[in-house]
Amino acid sequence: MVTKITPLALMHPLYHIQEPVSVVEITLRNLGSSPAELLEIVGESDKCDCLADIREPQWRALLGSPRTIRRPIVGVGEDYEPIRVMVNWTKDDMDSVFGGARRVAIYGMARYRSGSKKPYYTRFFYWFSPVSLPELQRAYSEELNQRT
Repeated sequence: MVTKITPLALMHPLYHIQEPVSVVEITLRNLGSSPAELLEIVGESDKCDCLADIREPQWRALLGSPRTIRRPIVGVGEDYEPIRVMVNWTKDDMDSVFGGARRVAIYGMARYRSGSKKPYYTRFFYWFSPVSLPELQRAYSEELNQRT
């Protein structure tokens, strides 16, 4: 389960402008009753058009490449090392996000199995906009933050 979201804002190395969010660290904790074996972890970011389409995306449109899992077993009550999701900015991105035309999406998934060996997953999806959502906000759609 996602237990902590930590956004970090850095100075853009080329534009020398403060980025609204540069990296988001997602902490996952094993809240189950047995150790969890991580099978797959995905963490990504994107900028979405607020004006043309304010709906939340469907999960199948977001699938990305899995990351390397450094420590595949997470004990009961333990945290997995934070998933670092980088937000890459262009000048156009900054202008459109600060202007309110776009917002940043931070999303991902952890697929794992426990004592039963049946695979489960936890999805997470958060929005960020310095204009309307100055703090990371969890997506409303259950599909985007689903646990099975």
